[in-house]
Amino acid sequence: MLREVEIVVKHLEDYRPIVGDEAIEEILDLAAPLRGARVAHVNATDYGGGVAEILQTLVPLMRDAGLDAHWQVIEGNDEFFNVTKAFHNGLQGMDIPLTGEMKAVWIHSNRLNAERFAGPGGELWDFAVIHDPQP
Repeated sequence: MLREVEIVVKHLEDYRPIVGDEAIEEILDLAAPLRGARVAHVNATDYGGGVAEILQTLVPLMRDAGLDAHWQVIEGNDEFFNVTKAFHNGLQGMDIPLTGEMKAVWIHSNRLNAERFAGPGGELWDFAVIHDPQP
């Protein structure tokens, strides 16, 4: 299994005074048909950056709404993350040459991560949300 990020407990009710009754009830109504669905959020790091900050709140609130939400982090060596940084820069418009070696590094690490992509107990996910270009 990929490394699972520990999640603190959060409650939608704590947000009711901020967002109002209507917003909380809408979230609960929309979540009702998904109750018990196994959801994996996958990204490259559990600290720093916008994705990690969002998932620290999103995952526990999804759990509070009745989904079986989890947050997993991929692994890779420095070479892999250097390649993915180049991909990230390319996606943002930099002219980055994509070499065969870069592709091989990316494919190798993602195959290793894919082999470990399962829920607690090895179960499959109902939904997977991939948050970063690395995976």
